[in-house]
Amino acid sequence: GKYRSTYNEPYIQTAITRAINAWNAGDSIIGYAFHMSVPGSPSKAFEYDFPEPQHDAAWFARTVDKANNTLEYQRLIQDLSFAADGLQQFKDANVPVMFRPFHEMNKLVDPFWWGNRNPEDYQKLWNIAHEYLVDDRGLDNLIFTWCPYEWDGTYGGNPWAFYPGDNKVDVVGVDIYEGNPYFPAKFYTDIAYLNKPRVVGENNKMPVRWADAAFPQNV
Repeated sequence: GKYRSTYNEPYIQTAITRAINAWNAGDSIIGYAFHMSVPGSPSKAFEYDFPEPQHDAAWFARTVDKANNTLEYQRLIQDLSFAADGLQQFKDANVPVMFRPFHEMNKLVDPFWWGNRNPEDYQKLWNIAHEYLVDDRGLDNLIFTWCPYEWDGTYGGNPWAFYPGDNKVDVVGVDIYEGNPYFPAKFYTDIAYLNKPRVVGENNKMPVRWADAAFPQNV
């Protein structure tokens, strides 16, 4: 009875309508990152994207335990349904969407609740979302974008074991905020081995400004 969702705040509908209009105007590619709050959390906001002490390895394993239809798994599907309801509007409008869920799964510093998990369990999470959204809800307009954090060894670890597989990923990307040192092109080049279209998901320093005094090269 206490469970409620704030995924249906009015600004979400405003954003969906604007995105559909932008696509119809022919000047945009539509993309969404799904900052999914902890399944079953009483409120949906960025601060609920992070694990708490009770969200340990056993909790995560239960969350992806589809076979036993655990309570945690049911909460995951319930929350995925909110994303599906919004994404359905793009399907109805014949708008493709670059959908980027469960990103930065290899982040070593302040990971999200799905981050730094057992790679096989992470793959289960991705596959559950893919199967629910595409097979169960029929959202074949989604372009699934797998996007780790930069793998410099300080802020992000090696991401390759987390890769869900070619049949569940359409586009690969990288989020680049730091680096030890900061050489952003390395990550874009490294990820080419997956032989998928590549994107930069997020970044805070435009590489074209690398020589700018604002980003000294000895940092």
